[in-house]
Amino acid sequence: MNPSPSLSDLQRGFADELHYRPAQLPIKDGVADADGLLQIYRNNFVITLTECLELAYPACQKLVGDEFFEAVARQHILSCPLSSASVSDYGEGFADTLSGLESVVSHTPYLPDLARVEWLVYQLSQSPWAATEFPFDLLQQVSPERMADLLLVPSGLAGLVSAEYAVGDLWQWLQHGEGEPPSLSPGQHLAVIRREEGIGFANLSPVEAQLLTACYQNLPLGEIPQDWLSALGSLVEKELLSSFRLGAE
Repeated sequence: MNPSPSLSDLQRGFADELHYRPAQLPIKDGVADADGLLQIYRNNFVITLTECLELAYPACQKLVGDEFFEAVARQHILSCPLSSASVSDYGEGFADTLSGLESVVSHTPYLPDLARVEWLVYQLSQSPWAATEFPFDLLQQVSPERMADLLLVPSGLAGLVSAEYAVGDLWQWLQHGEGEPPSLSPGQHLAVIRREEGIGFANLSPVEAQLLTACYQNLPLGEIPQDWLSALGSLVEKELLSSFRLGAE
């Protein structure tokens, strides 16, 4: 007699079936066969996560239309399983799914960049705003001998998207839909910032983007090219750096 599957085995098997990966589940036929019964759950699962993606990516959906968005959403859902029991944060990596689709790359190559911006907007919109001020007074107290160990701390209320296309204006146009769509020039370092009044954008120069990226990588000042440090003041002014800390002795 085969032992009964454990709860964890049942949960894994059910998750596999929701993603159309066959699993051995102890399901009896009812008003429909076992696969027909599972299909009810699969449909509801895909519908629920599609709604999550619509909530996170409304500009992308508006740009490509409901039918295309739903088809791409389904592909993402079946290839990128939930990583937790909560669906509230589902949607990360949608831009990577778009980048892997030939139909997207050939017709709307800027769509993955727009999705990266929109995911950051979605995440930051859920973050509570709090006023911060870079502690220049404390920075002045750091001895010259320790400056090489100093690490600049990026703001938790901002993020950076280095995009192949300048999609910031496109995202803002899709919010209002007035006038002609903006032309998409190649390349943009776009900072997305959570401010008291809402979400804001700031275009960064290559040097500003390089310095901010180095900060995200936790590089101390001693490992950052000196010419990049010329952007320190502008990053603070744009609310992209919140503090600093000293590395280990």
